[in-house]
Amino acid sequence: MSVYRFAVEHTGQPFAGCIPETAWRELSRHTSLKAAERATRRAYAAMRQACGPGAWNNHYRIVAVLDTTLTGTWYCRCGKAETVVVPCLASQPYPAVPLPAGWPDGITCARCAQAQ
Repeated sequence: MSVYRFAVEHTGQPFAGCIPETAWRELSRHTSLKAAERATRRAYAAMRQACGPGAWNNHYRIVAVLDTTLTGTWYCRCGKAETVVVPCLASQPYPAVPLPAGWPDGITCARCAQAQ
């Protein structure tokens, strides 16, 4: 039996401004974040096909079904790699993995930034 860790949710209609939490409905469940991201990309592609570029008729987000952690590894041009682990709580939209402490951007570590 598969363990679903992430769900793709949608509103089913366009909203301007803040979207109320009660507007979100589950569209699909996935065992991995990558699968949920693929499903979201497919949904956005279908929406762009139907509505045209810059227009929308729906909103999508990925939500954790179970408490889990997200791990992101950032690589500097100098070859250094640093991993960041972020908690992702059930029923919450998944957070973006932040840059490691001291990194000014996604390709420059703190040591290289100080050397510049």
